[in-house]
Amino acid sequence: MSKLVLSHHKRLNIAIVRAVSMAIPALVAGFFPFSANAALAPNPNPIGNTITLTSYEDNLDYFINEGVVSLSFGVLVNNGTLENRFDGSLSIDYGALSNDGILYNDGTLRNYYGTLGNYGSLTNTGTLDNYSGGSLVNDYYATLINNGSGSVTNWGSLTNYGNLENNGFLDNSGSLYNNVTLNNAGILINQVTLTNDYGGTLTNNYSGQLANFIFGTLDNYGTLSNDGWLGNDGTLNNSGSLFNAGTLQNHFSGALINDGTLNNSGILDNLGGILGNSGDLYNSGTLNNSGILHNAVGLLDNYGILDNAGELYNSSSLTNAGSLTNGNTGSLVNYDSLNNYGTLNNYGTLNNSGGTLYNSGTLTNYGSLTNSGAQYNDRILDNIGSLTNNGSLTNNSMLFNSGSLHNNGVLYNYGSLNNTGSLTNSSIITNSGVLTGEGTYIQTAGETMNGGSMTQSLFDFQGGAISGIGTFNGTVNIAAGVVVTPGFFLPGTLVINGDLYSGGDYVFHIAGTAPGQYDVLQVNGVLTLSGGHVTLELTHGYTGNLGDSFSFLVAGSSSGWDNLTWSVTGLGAGLGYEIAYTDNNASLKITAVPEAETYAMMLAGLCLVGYMARRRTLMSI
Repeated sequence: MSKLVLSHHKRLNIAIVRAVSMAIPALVAGFFPFSANAALAPNPNPIGNTITLTSYEDNLDYFINEGVVSLSFGVLVNNGTLENRFDGSLSIDYGALSNDGILYNDGTLRNYYGTLGNYGSLTNTGTLDNYSGGSLVNDYYATLINNGSGSVTNWGSLTNYGNLENNGFLDNSGSLYNNVTLNNAGILINQVTLTNDYGGTLTNNYSGQLANFIFGTLDNYGTLSNDGWLGNDGTLNNSGSLFNAGTLQNHFSGALINDGTLNNSGILDNLGGILGNSGDLYNSGTLNNSGILHNAVGLLDNYGILDNAGELYNSSSLTNAGSLTNGNTGSLVNYDSLNNYGTLNNYGTLNNSGGTLYNSGTLTNYGSLTNSGAQYNDRILDNIGSLTNNGSLTNNSMLFNSGSLHNNGVLYNYGSLNNTGSLTNSSIITNSGVLTGEGTYIQTAGETMNGGSMTQSLFDFQGGAISGIGTFNGTVNIAAGVVVTPGFFLPGTLVINGDLYSGGDYVFHIAGTAPGQYDVLQVNGVLTLSGGHVTLELTHGYTGNLGDSFSFLVAGSSSGWDNLTWSVTGLGAGLGYEIAYTDNNASLKITAVPEAETYAMMLAGLCLVGYMARRRTLMSI
């Protein structure tokens, strides 16, 4: 609102000056000694001569100044052509210069405490200074051109409602407001306030250099297009549209804040400063960040190259459909949504901290990748460094690990997970796809639920649980305290193609006698048992029938059966059991519980009979 009020007052001042300059003599005679349409004299004004105006003067001719023209409380209205040549000096002390015609300045034009209003054409190839007490206004449909050798310095107020073209040097150390068109093909420096207002277009052309200094503020509410070089050491606020097809550099002390739309098809370098995005930032060129880039509540879409060597924080939506590289010194933290459809290479630290990381492109980790949120991979995720999952990681395609993968959350594999490094699980891994490679699979706690195929040189289960109806290919070590349950919610067969060394506990569920109604552990290798407890649990309404038998464990060869303890739960009344095991098989048989006398006679008989070598039978009542 303050900007609108200010613009209104500026327009009002211009209108007053213009009205005064154009009023009929009778109306202004009471204010100024009047010389209507009188030509400035002498014309031309020679070097060394001074003309001082304290009244109203209207120029209708072609006036040439090589000396000094001073407006001291006077008003000069130019409706003709006014040429201030190289040696000429034209100064506005407390008066007003209204140009409705053509004004050429090749010398010095200074506005101290007055008003310089341009309603026609003003071309500067000399020096134009607008001091802190001065007001310079380029009105509607007017043109102010600062050409190659020209210099414009503003310490006061410069307002453009028309066309302002800078092909030379323009230094704004006051307030510069652009409401229509400002084209820079030279050097434009802002040291205080440069505002490109609503409806305004500020274009920094291919050859242009626009520098916003350390204490400068550049506010864009309209359209800012950069095809040249734009350097920011101060504050650049974009609430409109900023198009960069050149080079935009936000330096160490700079802050570039985008609340509107920022389209980069050139080079955007954030060199140690702060780049905050709360609007829409589209990059189809090159965006280099070595400072702080915070995508707060907006959209950051990369279709080009985004290189991060500093800090990149995403609290909203970051989409990569191009190339995103997080360098060795880079930190990329995602709190909301990070979508990769292109190539994402991480050499530094990538933290998915409570957000969602979705990969349907190629994600390669050479550094540290920590997931504490939800991570979905639908294409290629390649980890050569350290990948830690503390949240949810879902792989629907190809995940390659040749480094270190730590799962402290939930890892779902529905695709292909190739591990040639180290995969450590302390929580939950559900495999419905394929795990391949010659790496090491270590579990310290949690559970591995295998419904697919898992191949490693070594499976080392130090704690937790194992379940599933899938296949383990490789050597399997199961430590004491680990619980193995073939099947998932229903009975099934768990297969180990390799040698099994076990001191763990086993739970087998039995829901009937038909294949598929009871759990089976099939070891296609050598089974070595060093201890543990085996529980056979009758379930799903099945309580056993006399004579029913089940072969629940199959092995190529086995040893250590005497190191196990056994229990059977869920038997119907009057039923007992026998556990029989050989070199390659263990089975359960449902028996009747003997009467007390029969049981005593049986025990006496058993003391006299030896069993065959390699065969044991246990009975429980």
